[in-house]
Amino acid sequence: KGVVSATPAPQQIKKQFTRYDFRRPNRISKEQLQALQMLHDRFAKQMGSSLSPLLRTLVEIRPTLVEQMSYADYIKSVAYPACLGVFGMRPLKGGAIMEIQPRLLFYIIERILGGTGSSADLARELTEIERALVSNLLKRILGDLQDAWSRVSTFQCDLLNLEVNPGFLQLTAST
Repeated sequence: KGVVSATPAPQQIKKQFTRYDFRRPNRISKEQLQALQMLHDRFAKQMGSSLSPLLRTLVEIRPTLVEQMSYADYIKSVAYPACLGVFGMRPLKGGAIMEIQPRLLFYIIERILGGTGSSADLARELTEIERALVSNLLKRILGDLQDAWSRVSTFQCDLLNLEVNPGFLQLTAST
């Protein structure tokens, strides 16, 4: 004759999930936007410290706006030729884009090569040597991005591609 104790089964905790519709970008809360602003402030500070010795000048970066828009609207806003670094943030799937404005990019390239940054050619594609310099620059910047996000989660940021024509990027549906 065995005795079985009658203990109630543990209650299962139901996790609460909130659906997110990427076609309607107004769904990010003010708190989430503020958190993104703080992350980008940290990223800007780290990037300024990282770029100062490379460019041999004091670099101060200040984010001006965290904004949400559709992918199609963003791609339409990018002029050709552009500097678009496509990167991954493992373990997340897919890709992300980092854009550097041509005027700033040619200034940085000239500074890296020992110039003053005063004669930037704005309306041309990058040479192979410049592409190599920009790839190394983007890898450095992605390291700063990875460090800035490290307080939120662990990501491995990897440069996947460097694109000059925004029309060739197909990371997601246009909406």
